[in-house]
Amino acid sequence: MWHQLVRLSFVRIFYPCLMIFGTVGNILCLIILLRKRFRHQSTCQYLCVLAVIDILFIYTRSTRYLYRYIYNADLRNTSLWICRSLMFFSSTLSHLASWILVIVSFDRYFMIKNLFARRDAN
Repeated sequence: MWHQLVRLSFVRIFYPCLMIFGTVGNILCLIILLRKRFRHQSTCQYLCVLAVIDILFIYTRSTRYLYRYIYNADLRNTSLWICRSLMFFSSTLSHLASWILVIVSFDRYFMIKNLFARRDAN
């Protein structure tokens, strides 16, 4: 019995906070990274894409749990199309976020490598 109470409290508090703070944090990242002096850097462009993907992922994942809490029904059971769409978007956005971080890491590696190569050439 107390497990359900803890779970419901967790869903009631955690997911709305996650949606609010996640959205605000990612929008602040977008505002900062879209400034003129950062716009031309490839890493900042990748991080902008990552912020948008994170916002979409937060809403895709959190909406499902909040729907279950509010309506006491799983959104995936409403229709096969909704189930497949939710699973597809959730998985795709999660994998995209991971791969964008890999791309950012390689981008930074090559930038630093080229910087040291230019410095050694001089």
